[in-house]
Amino acid sequence: MTEIIDLEKFTSSGKIRNLSGRERGKEARKIFKLDRLDCKRTPVEIKIPDSVYAISTSFFCGMFQESYETLGGSEKLREVYKFVIPDKLQPQIMQGLERCASRFKPYMKSEG
Repeated sequence: MTEIIDLEKFTSSGKIRNLSGRERGKEARKIFKLDRLDCKRTPVEIKIPDSVYAISTSFFCGMFQESYETLGGSEKLREVYKFVIPDKLQPQIMQGLERCASRFKPYMKSEG
């Protein structure tokens, strides 16, 4: 069964049109229990209402950086989290994924 996360909750019924801030993204992560969803690895729809015109990379990373690292990168993250969003936000989601990649420091086991 596909779970649904609707970010309408973060827009105060359409009054907030810009999702921004790392701490706000972390808050969303906690509220929507993404740690649990990362472990389940079952499909999750992320719905962002049409009223939102911007998602900052800081919000995106606050919400999804840990998922990016836990799941093992952009491709794996997008296998679990399906973004059902207005077309205008696609480039912002891609920028968020690029920022997550730039911050990703995989565990490097030292040899010897």
